[in-house]
Amino acid sequence: EEVIVTALRKETNLQNTAITITAISSEDMEIKQLENFEDLQFAVPTLTFAKSPYSGSGISLRGIGNFAIGNTSSESIGYFWNGQTASISGLYEAELFDVERVEVLRGPQGTLFGSGTTGGAVQMLTKRPDADVGGYVKVDLAEYDSTRLSGAINLPLSDNLRSRFAFASLKRGGFVTNNYDGRDLDDRDTMSGRVSFEWDY
Repeated sequence: EEVIVTALRKETNLQNTAITITAISSEDMEIKQLENFEDLQFAVPTLTFAKSPYSGSGISLRGIGNFAIGNTSSESIGYFWNGQTASISGLYEAELFDVERVEVLRGPQGTLFGSGTTGGAVQMLTKRPDADVGGYVKVDLAEYDSTRLSGAINLPLSDNLRSRFAFASLKRGGFVTNNYDGRDLDDRDTMSGRVSFEWDY
């Protein structure tokens, strides 16, 4: 199967791209149950991800990363969402939903992605609107009263204007017990949404 990536800021065949890259399609994410960014470290060689102090997160590739605290420190791994620079601070709590593919580039990527990518770059590419009306809803139930909802719908507005609405929700009880007062910690109650428009001019 031909795999198309945009690691060079243009569409190329993965086998012909002269970069150390791992591409994970939406089908692979479903099979491997990659539901958040933390799960990626179990599918991408040399990638590790961890919670940093306060509300931060940290990515490392090939042992290169930056878990420093403060505005004077720059990132070592770049994180990009649909080609735009994004913050990694809230990735630990974020859910991956309606994602087309994930591209992980190892090694310095400063020529194409700018500063803060000395160790590599991670690209998230969401699904684009298409001309067919349709959608899906996914429901996952699990232990600790966990309920995960996600879905998307395509709505073509005209011959040259298309839209896509996607959402995700996670509610889960905590599974870490505070020995001092017996409360459960590390619960989740998050909601996310995305609206995409595509216009042919």
